[in-house]
Amino acid sequence: MGNSSSRNTRTTLGFITPFIWGDIGLSFFKGAAAFSSEQDVNLICIIGQKPNDPTNNNFSANIIYDLVDARNVDGLITWASHYEEFLTTEEVIEFFAKFKNLPVITIANKIKDFPAVLMDNDDGISSLVDHLYQVHGYTKIGFVRGPEFHNSAKQRYMSYMKALERHNIPIDQRLITEPNIFHESTGVKAVKYYLDELKLVPKEDIEAIICVSDLVALGVSDELNKREIRIPFDIALVGFNNKNESRMCNPPITTIDPQLLRYGQVATDLILKHLNGIEIPNKDNYIKNHLVIRHSCGCLEPNTHCVDDLDSELSFMISDDELMAIKNHLTQIASFTTSSVSHLRIGDLVGDFINDLNDPSSNKFITTLENILNILKKSDEDISIFQLLISEKRNLMLPYLKTSKLHLRASDIWNQARVQIHLALEFSLANFNIKTNNLLFSLHATNQSLNSTYERTELLLAIERLLEDLKIPGCYISLYDENKKDYTQARLIFAYSNNKVEFVDSDGILFDSIELLPEAFKPQDRYTMILHPLYFRDMQLGFVLFEVGPLEKANYHIICSELSTALHRILIFEALKKSEAERAKLLAKLEDKNLELERKIEERTSDIQRVNEQLQIAITEANAANYAKSRFLANMSHEIRTPLNCIIGFVEILNITRNHNEQKQYLSLIIEESEKLIELINQVLDISKIESGKITLHNEPFNLNTLLESITSTYSTMARKKGLEYTLTTDDSIPTTIIGDSLRLRQVLVNLIGNAIKFTLNGSINITVEKTLESSTEITLLFKIKDTGIGIKKDRQNMIFEVFEQAENSTTRKFGGTGLGTSISKQLVQLMHGDIGLESDENIGSTFWFTAVFKKATIITRPIIQNLEDSFNTLTFPTFLNKFRVLLVEDYPTNQALALAHLKELNCYVDVAENGLVAVNKFKENPFDLILMDVQMPEMDGVEATKVIRNLSIGKKTKIIGLTANAFESDVAKYLNAGMDDVITKPFRKIPFLNKIIYWLTNETPVLNVKPSIDTNMPTFETTVDKPIDLEKLLSEFDGDYNFLYNITNKFTNNAREQLRIIEQAIETDNKDQVISVAHRIKGGALNLAADTFAELASQLETKSKIEDLDFSKNILNKLISELNTLEKYLKSNFKN
Repeated sequence: MGNSSSRNTRTTLGFITPFIWGDIGLSFFKGAAAFSSEQDVNLICIIGQKPNDPTNNNFSANIIYDLVDARNVDGLITWASHYEEFLTTEEVIEFFAKFKNLPVITIANKIKDFPAVLMDNDDGISSLVDHLYQVHGYTKIGFVRGPEFHNSAKQRYMSYMKALERHNIPIDQRLITEPNIFHESTGVKAVKYYLDELKLVPKEDIEAIICVSDLVALGVSDELNKREIRIPFDIALVGFNNKNESRMCNPPITTIDPQLLRYGQVATDLILKHLNGIEIPNKDNYIKNHLVIRHSCGCLEPNTHCVDDLDSELSFMISDDELMAIKNHLTQIASFTTSSVSHLRIGDLVGDFINDLNDPSSNKFITTLENILNILKKSDEDISIFQLLISEKRNLMLPYLKTSKLHLRASDIWNQARVQIHLALEFSLANFNIKTNNLLFSLHATNQSLNSTYERTELLLAIERLLEDLKIPGCYISLYDENKKDYTQARLIFAYSNNKVEFVDSDGILFDSIELLPEAFKPQDRYTMILHPLYFRDMQLGFVLFEVGPLEKANYHIICSELSTALHRILIFEALKKSEAERAKLLAKLEDKNLELERKIEERTSDIQRVNEQLQIAITEANAANYAKSRFLANMSHEIRTPLNCIIGFVEILNITRNHNEQKQYLSLIIEESEKLIELINQVLDISKIESGKITLHNEPFNLNTLLESITSTYSTMARKKGLEYTLTTDDSIPTTIIGDSLRLRQVLVNLIGNAIKFTLNGSINITVEKTLESSTEITLLFKIKDTGIGIKKDRQNMIFEVFEQAENSTTRKFGGTGLGTSISKQLVQLMHGDIGLESDENIGSTFWFTAVFKKATIITRPIIQNLEDSFNTLTFPTFLNKFRVLLVEDYPTNQALALAHLKELNCYVDVAENGLVAVNKFKENPFDLILMDVQMPEMDGVEATKVIRNLSIGKKTKIIGLTANAFESDVAKYLNAGMDDVITKPFRKIPFLNKIIYWLTNETPVLNVKPSIDTNMPTFETTVDKPIDLEKLLSEFDGDYNFLYNITNKFTNNAREQLRIIEQAIETDNKDQVISVAHRIKGGALNLAADTFAELASQLETKSKIEDLDFSKNILNKLISELNTLEKYLKSNFKN
C-alpha cells in the first residue's frame, strides 16, 4: 500500500493508537480521517495496545506495530500520551526507533524531537480556576490528580498550582489528592478522601473540585449525588475534556472542550506539509481550549445586558468587521467539534438571525438551523454542539441588543432555536438507541454463530452478515503462514469489498505480511482503513483490515476479539481434523504394512539360514581382525619396549659413568632411541586419525618441482651417505603448479623413499613422476620409487599395506622402523583418490607406485600478472600490490638479500627483522599483512615468535609463512601446529616463492611459469663436472642481473668465512648448540645459492653435532673450509672481469 502499490499512488498515512473506543482517541482519528478525505490521501489506523501493559497480552497485540513500514505508509501520526504508562523514557525512544525511516507527528505528548500537536493544559486549567475564583468567588478549590506517568495529568496539576498562586489563593495540600488513574473510581475515592478521611465540610472546608478529566468528574458527581450533597450549591464541580457523558449527567458538568477533532486535523496537515517539502515552523503546536459553562459550577443562564429604554424603537446596529468576526468565531468552534463543518452554513445563521431581528415576519434563522440539524442527523454527528453555539452566539450578540424590543425578539428566536435543538437531540438519542440495539443484536447473533461453529466457511458467512448489518464496506482477514514462525508472510482467507465478498481460493493467497494485502486486492480508490491484530492470548493468528464505516467506539475492537476467539477454536479444530486424517492414513498404511510383513516373514524365513551363514563368516572375520589387532598390539608393545629398554639401560649406565666422552656417547644413543619411539607413536596416531576420519585434505596450489627438489635435497644426501645412486626423473608435460595437499603428498613420498633407502644396501634409488590421465580441470600423476634392495617375498606382498599385519615382519624389525609407513601411505593415497601397489622380487629389488588426482591451477594473467612472456623483463605486477606490508624475518644476510631481491618485484612495502624478538616488537608497533618467518634464529626462533603473534588480538588473521631448510614431515607439521599458514622449504626459487606470497596476499591462485629467454649477450661460465655452485641457474633465477649475482655470492662467501671461524671457536669451547645453529644457517644460505656440496657438508655438520661428540665435527669443518676455498676460487675465476 502507500506509494509502493501500483494500484494506488496516493500518499498513505498511518495513525498509530492503542485504542479508538474512547471519546478522545476516536475524536483524534475522526479529525485525521476527515482531513485526509478532504486532501485525497489514504489513512490506515493501526490499533495495538499499550506496550508492556501487564494487564493484557500486549506482546501479541503489539506485533502489529512491526508491520508499520515505509512500504505501506509514507508518514505516521501517533497518539503518544499512553506509551509512557508502562515504558521508561529509554524504552519509549527504543519503541519509536522502529519507525526511523518514516516522518512522525505525535499527538498529546512530546516524544524525542518529533513535531507534536499538544494540548494547552495550562490555558484550560487556568480558565477553570479563573472562572471559579472571578465569577463565583471560590478560594477553597480542591484538585483530583491523574496518573503520575501521564504528561497532560502532570501539566494540569502544575497549572492548577500556578493559577492559585497567580490569584494569591493559599495552597491547601489537603485539597490535593494523590495521583491516580483516569477512571470514575478515582473520583469516588477522592470524595471518600475529602469527606470520610479528612472530614471536610462542604461549602465551609471545600467549595469546589477541579477534576483532571471528565471521567474522574463523573465519579465525583455520582458519589456526591449518592450522599445527597447538592452540586453546585454545596460543592461546585468542573472537569476537563468535554466527554459526551459530562453534559448528560445531573447536573451537566462545566468543563474544558479541548477541540479534539482539531488535533487529528492539524497533525494530518503537518505531516502532509512535511511530505511535500514544506518546512514546519513550530515543533510544538498547541491547540487552544474552549471553556464550556454548564450548571455544575454554579452558573445558570448568562446574565442579560441592561437595556437603555424598554419602549424605544427597534434598532440593531453592527459593523461588517464585527459581524465577520462573530461568524468566524462560531465557525471555528463548530470546526473543533464536528468533522462535517465544511458542509454546514454556520455563517449563514448569523446573517439570518439579524434579518429576523429586523423583520419579525421572517423565519430564515429557524429554517436554516433546521436544515443544518437535518444534515447532522443524517451523518450521525454530535447535535449538542448547537447548544454551545446558541449560548455563545447569545453572549456575542447581547452587547448589540440596545432596546427591549430587540432583546425580546432575540429571546423569542433563541427559545425557538432551543426547541428545534431539543427535538433534534431527542431524535438523535432515539436513533442512537435504535442503532445501539441493532448493533447489540447483530453482535449477539454473530457471537452465537461464531461460538457455535467449527467450520471456517460458516465463520466467514457470519462475518459477512455482520459487516452488512454494521454497514462496514470492506474487510480483509489474513492469517500468518504457519510455515513462517517470524510472521513475515500471511495468507488472505477472506475479502469483502464494496459491500460484497470477493473470491479467495480455499488455501488462501500467500503474500508478505508487510504489504498488508496481496497486490490484486489493494484498493484503487482513496480509503480509510483500520488495521487490527488477531490473536488469542499469547498466540499470534494474523490481522484484519477494515474499510471504515460507522465509527461507533468499540465496534471494531469487539469484532476482532470475537473473531480471534473463533479463529483460534477453528484452527485448533482444523489441526485436530488434519491430525485425525493423517492418523487414519497411518493406520491404513500400517494395515498394509502388516499384510506385507506377513508375506515377507515367509520370504525372510528362508533368508535367515543364509544370514546366519553370513554372520558366521563375519564373526570369523571379526575374530581374525581381533587376532590381528592383538598381534599388532603385541608387536607395538615390543617395538615400544625396545627403545624404552635401551633408554632406561643407557640412563642407568650414564648414572654410574664418570667419563665425559662416554656420557656424551650414551646421551647420543638415548636421543636416537627416543626419536625412534616418537616416530613410532606419531605413526600410530596417524593411523588412528585416518581411521576415525579426523584427517582431511587441505587443497591449495603448490609447486610440484619445488616439493620434489626439497625432498631430493634431503634424501639424496642420505642415499649418498650409504653409497647409493639417487635419481629423480619428471615428465616435462606435467604442469609446474597443481592444486592438492602438498603436505600429505610429501608424507607419502617421504615414507616410501625412506623405506627404499632403508632396505637398500647397494645399488640405486630411482624416483619417476609421470602423467597418466588429464582433463580440462584435473590431472592424474603416477609416482614410482624403485630400489635395488632386499625385495619382498611373494606371500607378504598382499598384506604389506594392511594395518595390523606388516609390523610383525622380522625383516622390518631387522632394518629398523615399525613398518607402519606403508599402511599410512595407502590410506593417504585413497584420500587423494588414487591407488597404491608394488612389484618386487626377493633379493633383486622393489618398485612401489601410487597414483594421485590433482586439480589444475588456472594460469592467471590478469589482474595478478599481466603480459607474461618468456623473457626476464616481461614480469609486471599490478600497482595495488603496493598497499600490502610484508615483514621478512631472517637472520642470515645472504638469505635476506635473496628474499629482498625477489620481493622487490612486487612493489609492496617490505621491512626486515633479524630475529623473532625484533619481529614481535615491530609487529606490535605496526601490524603487517604477511610475515615471512625463518624458523631457526637467535634470541627468539620463528616457532616461538609465531605463537606470540597469534596470541595478540591483532595477530589472529595475519598470514605467516615459515622459511626452513628442514624438509621432514614432522618438522613441517610442527610449524603448522605453531600457527603458521604455510611453509616454504629452502632452497626457495623465485617463481614458486612469489606464487606463494601472491596467493596468501590476494587469495588468488597465480601461476608464474616463466622460462627465461636465451640472451646472446649473457656471460658464460666455466663448465666443470663438479662445479661448486650453479651460476647459470642463479643467473636465470635473478633475471639475468649479473651484478646482483656477483654481489650476493661475494656476500655469501665473506659471511660463510666468518661463520666457519665461529664454528671453529664453538668446537674449541664445546658449544654444541652454536655449532648446530650456525651450520643450519650456512646450509640454508648455500641451498638458496645452489651451492649443493657446501650445503650438504653443512647439513652433515649440523646432524653429526646433534648426536656425536664435537671432536668428530672437526673433520667436517675442515671439509667445509676446503669447499669454501674451492667456491671462492671458482667465483673469482668467473667474475674476473
